[in-house]
Amino acid sequence: MLAHGELLPAVVGELSASLDLDPSPRADGPGATASIAHRSWTVDGTRLVLDLARAGERGWVVALFFDGAPPPATEVAQWRVRLRDALEAAGLDLVEVTPADRGEDVFVPTEVAAIDPGFADPRDVLGDDLELLWPRLGIHADADRSVKIAHVQALMAGAAWRSATPQLRRQVAAFLGTAAGA
Repeated sequence: MLAHGELLPAVVGELSASLDLDPSPRADGPGATASIAHRSWTVDGTRLVLDLARAGERGWVVALFFDGAPPPATEVAQWRVRLRDALEAAGLDLVEVTPADRGEDVFVPTEVAAIDPGFADPRDVLGDDLELLWPRLGIHADADRSVKIAHVQALMAGAAWRSATPQLRRQVAAFLGTAAGA
């Protein structure tokens, strides 16, 4: 989870306590240099690590890492709720949750396309089949509908959408339940 806001040292302590974090940074793994507090435990033989890290001046990342098999979905769902509550209590604004499990978890940039075709022809990048587009948008085909809608709307707001094929536009319009697919 990526959050934004000011965390004063006392609030960091409260947040760490509410999540049962060790007030020392992780020593290894991705993002360890930005870590400020963490905890680790085992569920069904899978080692989990919860980490609180800085991301810039006012950005915060709370990440749940695992070694081996993914943790049970119920464990992840419980942590999603607990982390949301803790971040809200700390006065932080939740920006993005990855992977998203609902539309409001998706960060939709206001002026940046979801797909940047660079020098490629956007028609080659987008294709003309909505079902084949999901992985290009960075989501699974079985993602929640609200997550898909947020990603498609971000794509449609970007420059690449101007080159979308009529077939893709029709499929997107049908998916969104609109007449034109913008």
